[in-house]
Amino acid sequence: MSLKKVASKHTPRLKVKFIKKGICYADNGVIVVRKPYSRANLFEYLHECAHAVLGHLKGSRTRYREEYEADRYVREVFRVEKLKVPKNTDKRQRAYIGECIYNAILHGAKTIELEPYKYAFGIDLS
Repeated sequence: MSLKKVASKHTPRLKVKFIKKGICYADNGVIVVRKPYSRANLFEYLHECAHAVLGHLKGSRTRYREEYEADRYVREVFRVEKLKVPKNTDKRQRAYIGECIYNAILHGAKTIELEPYKYAFGIDLS
């Protein structure tokens, strides 16, 4: 299946504004993102869609938790569609979740959820 068809199949019923470059985000029910022309861009596109699908636009969870959940959602879509997550994308996404965890600690978080921590840092704490 083409990347365009995968994107269309997994896009929630929200307004999508395409930009040529820059960051991607969801704002007031509008997803602002680059067009999915590669697997890396498709991951980024679906990641922003996942925030909307998972109800993250309300900001009721920690940032690292929302990023972790969106990441896992996209990885499941990639698995179902038999697409491989590019290595650089994988590395960047995990590093970003790690950065969000670090920022939570800097801002006074007393505890950090284990699942996102293990996922971001690739550490087995069991």
